[in-house]
Amino acid sequence: MDIVRVRYFLAVCEHGSFTAAANVCGVSQPSVTTGVRRLERAVGGQLFERRHPVRLTALGAELRPLIEALQLAADGIAAAVERTNGSPAMALLGRGARGRKAIVAAPPSNARDGPGRPAGQARDHQGQC
Repeated sequence: MDIVRVRYFLAVCEHGSFTAAANVCGVSQPSVTTGVRRLERAVGGQLFERRHPVRLTALGAELRPLIEALQLAADGIAAAVERTNGSPAMALLGRGARGRKAIVAAPPSNARDGPGRPAGQARDHQGQC
């Protein structure tokens, strides 16, 4: 599961719209929409009812606490890497068991590279939330 898509999902949950999530994440709204759709394909079902405001489906509501725990784990991994290596971890995806993507390390979700900019975010708004 791609940590950037996880962050987009959680931002939509928190802010109630794909546009607001995009603003918070510093990316375009289509980037958030695409990321969430790919996450939906990965889990095999729709996570949001797309209306205003956006609402979680039953699947989305069931997965949200697990996805939040995944985000906390990724933040913990990144913090441990930073403590050990002395530098912020980058968002890395490696191959885990059975060739599936696995989180190796990720920047903490509250890390910042600059004024209001999440860690690792490119200046051309191709960053991550």
